[in-house]
Amino acid sequence: MSETVKELVQRALDNDCLTDLITGRNGYASVPDRDFPGSVPTDIGYVIRQGMIPIYREGSGSDMPDRFREAVETLLDGTPEEVWLAYNFCWYELFEELRGKAPFVIVNYMYYREMLKVRFRSRKAELSECHLWDGENRKDGLWGTMLQSERGLKARFGVSLL
Repeated sequence: MSETVKELVQRALDNDCLTDLITGRNGYASVPDRDFPGSVPTDIGYVIRQGMIPIYREGSGSDMPDRFREAVETLLDGTPEEVWLAYNFCWYELFEELRGKAPFVIVNYMYYREMLKVRFRSRKAELSECHLWDGENRKDGLWGTMLQSERGLKARFGVSLL
């Protein structure tokens, strides 16, 4: 029997492998959902909705927000691909927080969003040159996909991560 996404998240929490969970590396990739192209290593929206939120609601993972913030901050110092995956995690998590679906807050603190903006913007040139996954056919690479995602976040909620 294959592992559910909830079990995958719990295993990542138990083994302190949250950066692997966000990036889909080392056996922590989730099956892509309709929201993600098949070439992307993990479907982080699915991980949040079907793994993180249920675990937290069941009473375990009370330190989950702090641990995920630490994982994101680690990835921000990584490759452009890791930065893009960290952005996607933050975008999906913020989306769930703003919709009132997340029972915890990881991203929607003003100071944290401002720190993320500075860190993401500092990597703009590298992200623009990276043409993996969604950035494959874009002249502005992964940065362009981030800008596209931002438009929806701004239009619906009036907030930004960039």
